[in-house]
Amino acid sequence: MISNQRELPKPVPGSGTPGAVWAGDPGDGELVVVRQAVLATVDHAFGNIFQRLYHLLRTLRSGANHALPALEDSVRELQSLLELFVDYVAPTPLEMRPLRTTDVASSFRRHAGDELGTERIQFVVKDDPAALVTVDPTRLARVFHLLAQSLGERVGGGGLTCVCGPSATGMHFEIRIDGLLPVNSPEAEVRWALAEKLVDLQGGELRWLVVGQGAGWTLRLPLVVR
Repeated sequence: MISNQRELPKPVPGSGTPGAVWAGDPGDGELVVVRQAVLATVDHAFGNIFQRLYHLLRTLRSGANHALPALEDSVRELQSLLELFVDYVAPTPLEMRPLRTTDVASSFRRHAGDELGTERIQFVVKDDPAALVTVDPTRLARVFHLLAQSLGERVGGGGLTCVCGPSATGMHFEIRIDGLLPVNSPEAEVRWALAEKLVDLQGGELRWLVVGQGAGWTLRLPLVVR
């Protein structure tokens, strides 16, 4: 687990992120903003996983072969959480360029379809073919992959509707999904935090919303002013 005796980094000067801390030298171009809540989640999750692994190893030594599948699942969970956490705390250089919002919507549709199947998600696209956003296409594709994985965990028995188009103010391009199920797991929390970080770095916003008994999210990217 993360040592409790290690001094936490100082809050990022001017950062509006509650509970945010920085790692690295702000002058070296490798400033990393993280949330203390995410660190606490990962610390607790690692502790639980390692405790489970030690128990399973002891069970295997006793000759109980039924423990092997559970051990393999725990190792996969640990690997996935570590990969997400490394991405979350790593510096993230960007290569920003204009991208048509029609291409952004198509990219998310492709990622969501690959994860859920095209029959489980209906897309409503209200778009201006000439509208542009400025993004890092590689980082945005990573966001869409993370969000599509999240959909796979949170979708209920029915299908989903995704609405893509300009915001009510006309200042942003939005992707909105409602009717998701709540999922509480360390991996889901870190996956969401990573997607939120990547969207924020590109000047956008990723917001989780609770609507009645269900939940959903909205991703907003600023439209290029022409």
